[in-house]
Amino acid sequence: MTEYNPSLMTNRPALTYSVGSRTDKGMQRSANEDAVALLDVPGADAAFVVADGMGGLRAGDVASNEAVRVVRETLADRFAAADAWEDPFVPLSEAFTLANDAVNGLAKPAVPVSAPEEETRDSAAPVPGNALMGTTCVVGLVRETTLYLAHVGDSRAYLYREGALSRLTEDHSFVADRVRAGDMTETEARSSRFRNMITRAIGIEPTVAPDFRQERLLPGDAIILCSDGLTTMMDDDEIETMLGTRTVARLAPERAASALVDAANKKGGSDNITVVLLRAHEPGQETAIAAPTSPPAASPAKSALSPPPARKDIPAEMPLRRSASPRGASPLLGLFALLGALSVVAAGALAASPELRDRLAGLLSAKTARAGGMPVDFTNLGYTAPEKFAANLLARGDMLSYSRGTGLFFVADTSGKVAYLSQAGEAVKSVATLAPKGTTSIPDTQVFMTTDPHGNVYLSYTRRKVIEKKTPEGKLLLTLSGFEQPEAITLDEQGNLYVVDFNQIKVLKAKPNSLAAQKRTAPAAKPAAKKPGK
Repeated sequence: MTEYNPSLMTNRPALTYSVGSRTDKGMQRSANEDAVALLDVPGADAAFVVADGMGGLRAGDVASNEAVRVVRETLADRFAAADAWEDPFVPLSEAFTLANDAVNGLAKPAVPVSAPEEETRDSAAPVPGNALMGTTCVVGLVRETTLYLAHVGDSRAYLYREGALSRLTEDHSFVADRVRAGDMTETEARSSRFRNMITRAIGIEPTVAPDFRQERLLPGDAIILCSDGLTTMMDDDEIETMLGTRTVARLAPERAASALVDAANKKGGSDNITVVLLRAHEPGQETAIAAPTSPPAASPAKSALSPPPARKDIPAEMPLRRSASPRGASPLLGLFALLGALSVVAAGALAASPELRDRLAGLLSAKTARAGGMPVDFTNLGYTAPEKFAANLLARGDMLSYSRGTGLFFVADTSGKVAYLSQAGEAVKSVATLAPKGTTSIPDTQVFMTTDPHGNVYLSYTRRKVIEKKTPEGKLLLTLSGFEQPEAITLDEQGNLYVVDFNQIKVLKAKPNSLAAQKRTAPAAKPAAKKPGK
């Protein structure tokens, strides 16, 4: 929620505004559950509202129209007061609260299956028998040079300024939450079967909490309010490109809004589509054509097979230089001779030093890993406390793996995507999709395991909330705690441990074990001196 900032309204030159709207049922819907209105609000230079009756809920059109009606009447009444513009978010918040109450008041218990609907319906109620109604809602008020927004749901508001489109609202939906958490990309969200799951709207809860935003406007700006029927068919880049074309820039706001609706219909029009478009002008420039942002026509593209332009500092043809070595001699012969001499010296050194032979064998052994050019002693590593590795990701607890040179592989908790993270904790790429894990209780015996190149075993006990590190012979080396619900575990070549702890990937960074180091470096203890006579 953005707090009201009256400083945005001061010391700014006046602007004038033109606004238009269009709503359409789309190409695949039999009815239009969207509602739109340009409002007459005292003291406002422009005011508008878009509501989208929630798909899948009966009487969505009733909910959207009721919300628009209550918002219209509430704002007209509240802004008639002289002090209403001292904090415009107060009447906006009240309008949403009253609209939520009104929509909740229209809903009535679902008709029992065993009884005919006409016998159980209240004949005075205008709504079909149902227990669920809901609608998104986004409201914009413009006064002098400031835009005030309030919204719930996934209907959006955009600012188009100097050829760039930016969102002014954040969707209140399941997939939007997953995108913000890093579990899903925008592209995946647009095609997800959960994209219509709204987490905040008018009429679905006893109370409603809209988000608010305040934005300073400049000459040439455009504000777009729309239902998700537009954004499902066109992504932000496509909307931005269309607004920047010379054709749309020349259109009045109502025709420009219609052009966006038509474009969404041409791409399939899978839902109802509503667009409001407002343009800001300097006084006296209301009829001026908006400056297009499309680049000038480019020269014909060069063939991808065309050679790159020649550099002037390099001759077009460079003669090959012959070797200065005498004919018949090769510079490699001297190198081979030197390597042969070194191998003889090395063989002699290994034969004379058993300790050197053992160290070389250890370095070449499969049980010795290296990090930064130095061997890692996995057995004598300690660890830091668990810390978040990828703060914005939620992972399934049953799968985690590390691949040297690639990264950490995990499964996203919500989407089932198998993806991998870089060693900096950034999502790199999705490689597969798994079925949902489901919600089963954790058995008392659930344990996850991994090993290191020395054969040490790491056991993650989910119920006990600890990780134990043991030697191949079963000797306990360490017990690590500080977890909520440790599950899948893995480690990298430096010995760092990664664990999925209550769906959060965490890392325990490896460090030398101080006790083990003391044991290795402490001098051998001398035998205790005996007292005379003993």
